[in-house]
Amino acid sequence: MKLPFIPYDPEATFQQTQRRLPHREQPGCTYFVTWRLADSVPLPLLTQWKAERAAFLQAHPKPWDAQLHQAYRRQFEHRLERWSDAGHGACHLRRPDLRKVMTTALHHFNGERYDLVAFAVMPNHVHVLVRPYAGTEAESVDTRTPTDPPALHLASLAGILKSWKGYTARELNQRLNRRGTLWMDESFDHAVRSLAQLQRFQHYIAENPTQAGLNTTEAEVWPPK
Repeated sequence: MKLPFIPYDPEATFQQTQRRLPHREQPGCTYFVTWRLADSVPLPLLTQWKAERAAFLQAHPKPWDAQLHQAYRRQFEHRLERWSDAGHGACHLRRPDLRKVMTTALHHFNGERYDLVAFAVMPNHVHVLVRPYAGTEAESVDTRTPTDPPALHLASLAGILKSWKGYTARELNQRLNRRGTLWMDESFDHAVRSLAQLQRFQHYIAENPTQAGLNTTEAEVWPPK
């Protein structure tokens, strides 16, 4: 079920949840989402980054205008992206078999709970453009198998992310014979505000492996270029 693009409307109603960052959801929106392996950023850099971000958020409570959104992305999200692309940590997703776990999870409910627009699975982080079909309640961690019967399911962005991260954490830890935290706790999401911005995110995802100096065996983008 492919739906027409609907930009985020700052004047319309939205649902906001908050952990370390406020997250806004609005029915029909497409989101650019990033999450990272827990060791993808060296601890000294991450500690400094968190302190600077906390000061920024305290000084600039939401709602933000476009200028503040850009300032936040430049000062915080762009820095994390550069550090992640530098290849810190164990980079478990460089292994094709482990990367397959992630890509299979992303595709599993495509067309049922959400529309996938694009994704890049990098060695230590994941970027996704996704449009949830609807919903306001977070979904429980997904335990279904690919053989279960399909059913139209309305899901929130928070629920979709919980399902992706929870399932893949269990599967990857089992295959790596390890325990403990796999993913960095916080995910970063941005409601897409225009068709031009959607196209910029699509281009960024498609080119991320090349920009990070990776070959075709170290990362995967979808749809294929």
